[in-house]
Amino acid sequence: DAACARRNLREAERNGTPLLGEERAALAVRVTFAEGRTEEGRTLARKFLARYPNSPLAPSIASSLSKSEAESK
Repeated sequence: DAACARRNLREAERNGTPLLGEERAALAVRVTFAEGRTEEGRTLARKFLARYPNSPLAPSIASSLSKSEAESK
């Protein structure tokens, strides 16, 4: 559920949880796309790929970005 995931992300940010930052960033991308906020999702995806280019999560994020861009054409 995207709404529940969004609440959990906000809570982690409020608490300043430094752990799993990369994973939280990837989840934020996925949740944003799931909420239908495509432009924001693209922005977050690009930021993720710039910050974590060698992440094991990068291919999945790149795929989500490519898919969203293809759907807008």
